[in-house]
Amino acid sequence: MKLFKKVISCMFVFMLVFGMTITSYASSYSQKRGACTRCGTYNYSYGWNPSTGNRSDGKGPGNRCEYCKIIVPKGEWHYYTTVSDLYYFNCKGSECSHLSFPDRVYVLLYENPPINHSIESVY
Repeated sequence: MKLFKKVISCMFVFMLVFGMTITSYASSYSQKRGACTRCGTYNYSYGWNPSTGNRSDGKGPGNRCEYCKIIVPKGEWHYYTTVSDLYYFNCKGSECSHLSFPDRVYVLLYENPPINHSIESVY
């Protein structure tokens, strides 16, 4: 009976550890829908390249900060970084059907929510 409990508990821990790892990895990719750059037909993505581009931005007084969603008050500057992901699509539209597979592939850049927010006081 003790051996049975040990086996069951080991299996439970194994499933918990590897199940959470696979779930967290799989949830990072979300399929996108985007229009073909040639014909405008909407297709679903089949792959992605995460963290393709980074853009740093700063907002001064009177401008809206994309991170904290407020108007920056006088005497402050808000800085943040936006990371972009590249998504791959294959057009299935009738206008692109005569093209070979590599020619039907197109890419779209999607920006993630801003990160690395910092506020500096300006006098």
